Amino acid sequence: MVKLEITPYNRNWLDCYLNNLIAILMTRNAKYEQLIGYVSSRFEMPLPAAGKLTDEEYTGYRGAGAYLPHIRKGISEALLQRYLDSEEIAITPDTDIIGTVKELLRDGRYCFVRVNRYYYPGCYDYMTQRLIHPSFIYGYDDEAQKLLLIEDYIQVGRFERYEISYNDFLIAYRSIEPEERFALAVSASEAEFEAPLELLKANIDAQLTDEEASDDHFVYYKGVGGIRRFREHFFESIAGVTDVSTNVFNRVSTLVFYPDRNRMLIRDLRAAGLLDSGDGEQLASGFDDLYRLWGGIRAKILQYYMRDNKPDLHSYFANVDASLRECEAERELLERLRKKLG
Repeated sequence: MVKLEITPYNRNWLDCYLNNLIAILMTRNAKYEQLIGYVSSRFEMPLPAAGKLTDEEYTGYRGAGAYLPHIRKGISEALLQRYLDSEEIAITPDTDIIGTVKELLRDGRYCFVRVNRYYYPGCYDYMTQRLIHPSFIYGYDDEAQKLLLIEDYIQVGRFERYEISYNDFLIAYRSIEPEERFALAVSASEAEFEAPLELLKANIDAQLTDEEASDDHFVYYKGVGGIRRFREHFFESIAGVTDVSTNVFNRVSTLVFYPDRNRMLIRDLRAAGLLDSGDGEQLASGFDDLYRLWGGIRAKILQYYMRDNKPDLHSYFANVDASLRECEAERELLERLRKKLG
């Protein structure tokens, strides 16, 4: 058996790829969790493009949760390349993918391999939806004929260890087209963490800049001003959801993970001496309040979806508008933080 050291990262949900990269780095040094604070995060409220949708299209999008707000996240590739050594693995139709993965693991490198989780037994996608996905592999056991992996496998957004047989893995891998197949070897570099403040400033500026964009189906309101749009279209956004899928859960949950990210950022900036005690305490308190508010909003939305007998939506969410109005204080907090950073 070969098993590389790794601990699943669950403090903040980014995506199935980035969470595992953070876990790799934190295995080397827990201080790398500070990278979470430098993930770009932008509120986005999608609404139907007026006059461009049929009634059937509108109902379909609404039912699938396409008009729910979410946080659009990303991280600078240049930032990742500073702290990670990665190599894309050449794959041909004849590649022995199991043998390739085992060789990389013996060399001390973690692996990502693209598969279709529709064929992953025990996974919440199993035989329900085609999901082309980068599986993260940290070990193997030849005696048991299994790979050792970490993903949100059983519970959406919860990263945990699991095992899959070589045979089931190959079925999931071979079910995607040859041109879609992809593998990546990753390990932590020796670079020490440095706070990229210019990147942080750019991320805050983007969140504070309200922008409207559109395509043939949607109008997107981006930036912190999108919270007001959510207030204005709350019932249209929430009430029409008929398919409470992984996508719906993830969209609603990002609204909570984002203010938690900001709480972590303020903690780290204070520890580094980049915020004085007065500013640090006020900003920490403000982002704590936002985390509490968005947590309450998320809970009410999901409770509504889980109830078999739906109560009247307007009365059930009678206090949500007041909470959303308080959430608009985020602009003031971000402006204050941006000013302090210079």
